[in-house]
Amino acid sequence: MVSNLEKNVERTYALVLRLTVNDMMITYGKS
Repeated sequence: MVSNLEKNVERTYALVLRLTVNDMMITYGKS
């Protein structure tokens, strides 16, 4: 159960990180 939860957290963190990077790229691209 713990490893399953860890996997979920890892996936969510990776997704948020990717979205944040995408946002930054778009912002820098507009500037």
